[in-house]
Amino acid sequence: GIPVTLSANISGRRAEWAGHITRTDSRFDSQSRVLHAYVEVRDPFKDVDSGQAALGPGLFVDAEIAGTVLENVVTIPRAALRGEDEIYLAEEDGTLKIQTVEVQSSNRDRVILSDGLAPGEKVIVSPIRGAATGMKIEVVERTAMLSWSEEE
Repeated sequence: GIPVTLSANISGRRAEWAGHITRTDSRFDSQSRVLHAYVEVRDPFKDVDSGQAALGPGLFVDAEIAGTVLENVVTIPRAALRGEDEIYLAEEDGTLKIQTVEVQSSNRDRVILSDGLAPGEKVIVSPIRGAATGMKIEVVERTAMLSWSEEE
């Protein structure tokens, strides 16, 4: 399974235990968006004689789960993704460009792109009907939108 380091502060001292994920629930909790994972620690009482606290039942712990580090990726709001692999970009000349992107991963709120978006490009998150490359658009900056809503 995936390596996990469990830790807790017990009587002012940090205690750690190494384990691995043995299984996960079959679905995310719909309210909290949490996926429960079960970690197995082979010998939770192994170092008790040397002063290490035991990993007892009911102890609240922090879990550090090993994962893959994604390099050279960009995260955008989910609302910016059109279909499965397209985004709308606002060009400097006031036109719209439809750009194909490579989606690495996505969830309800965010999309991770590994290709297709360059630094400094402006991604459109507003819904646009009948979008076509080259159509004229008016860009409203997010900061301008915030200022306008604060005045009301």
